[in-house]
Amino acid sequence: MGYHFMQDFFDRVWAQGDLGAVDEMFDPNARAGGLVPQLQVGPEDFHIMVPALRHLIQEIEVKIEHSIQAGDWLWSLVRLQGVAADTGRLGVITGQVMCRIEDGHIKEAYNHFDFMPFFEQLGMLPENTMETLMTGGTIG
Repeated sequence: MGYHFMQDFFDRVWAQGDLGAVDEMFDPNARAGGLVPQLQVGPEDFHIMVPALRHLIQEIEVKIEHSIQAGDWLWSLVRLQGVAADTGRLGVITGQVMCRIEDGHIKEAYNHFDFMPFFEQLGMLPENTMETLMTGGTIG
């Protein structure tokens, strides 16, 4: 299951915007951490987040770079790229997803994606945002 399950999830949900896949692949009580700081999201939240992101970013492509499975747990290194809808600029982000899968459903998931450089590449944040903040500067 492993690699193919995750690739199918990302292709259907994020690249194609198939919200039915969220309901098929997530347990209704599942929670995913790490997508929104200090908040765990459930399948219903994906019905809001996916269209919101797909409105900003088009031509989304996702590739599972590496995947390791141990029992019910699956860890994947994910590469996502997309084009900003308003600027046409390309952005690439890598992140990690660790989830527990039972009976073909995600029961729990933990994500780690650094969206700041991604949104900077797309032109949604000023260049060198991280460097500016690390040296005590502010943006905006």
